[in-house]
Amino acid sequence: MRKYSLAFIFFVLSVCLCGSSLSVHAGSNCSRSIRALSSVAVLSTLLKSGLVVSAAALNPSDAAFLNSLLPEFNPGGIYYPPAGHAEHAFPAVDFKPHFEAGQITLVLAGESADFHNSFLGAVNGGSPFTIKYDISSPPAAFGEQIDVTALMGGASLAANDTFGLLLRANGANGGTDIFGMTPGLNPDHFDHLSRTLNLVNSGTGSLFVGGGYEDLWNGGDRDFNDARFILIFQPNQSQIIPEPKTWGAITFVGLIAGYQIYLFRFRR
Repeated sequence: MRKYSLAFIFFVLSVCLCGSSLSVHAGSNCSRSIRALSSVAVLSTLLKSGLVVSAAALNPSDAAFLNSLLPEFNPGGIYYPPAGHAEHAFPAVDFKPHFEAGQITLVLAGESADFHNSFLGAVNGGSPFTIKYDISSPPAAFGEQIDVTALMGGASLAANDTFGLLLRANGANGGTDIFGMTPGLNPDHFDHLSRTLNLVNSGTGSLFVGGGYEDLWNGGDRDFNDARFILIFQPNQSQIIPEPKTWGAITFVGLIAGYQIYLFRFRR
């Protein structure tokens, strides 16, 4: 019985190792569900007060990747494409990550606007929902993260879905002009978005896209710094594969557990 108990302990340990590897990359489904439920319950109050729904903490790899990108989004002045990233810009259409995104995070990367603009989101061209009611008041913290998945009720973005980030010009002051990622659908048919970032973190598979919006009709001064952002699409937890070193640990523990079970049965 003692050997059987030891084998069981090794089995539990191997399961915990595997689970910890997955949670480091994608977080806990349980905690994500709790965040989604609490977000839906207080959403209207948060939006009108100018507060935001805090995003789930990024895993260390994605957090480090984000921190390496943020300095390129100069908080002031004219927004020029970061050197070396312009060739990776995403196309002039709603974004399609090509994998099931279990977590979508919007990172505010600064704004230089007289308007009080709003960020909206839309899935598959559907009705827009508010992500950030007023980007300017209170002033958005540079690098502030917003949990878009929670605002979607915790729903994942399927591999064939598209996600559009929209700007409602002066939305917090009653503005009605909405500019999106597809120029032909904008009311003035002008491309209001400077697309400068479209990179994958090879360590996690997470997709980072970013740019800056121009909030004035027909492009205004065309500095594209009125609302800057980075969108992070993290693969769904079920798509995460443990790193090779983690598989090695799991295999080693599994072999020990199997050997203990063999000894127990052989000596019965």
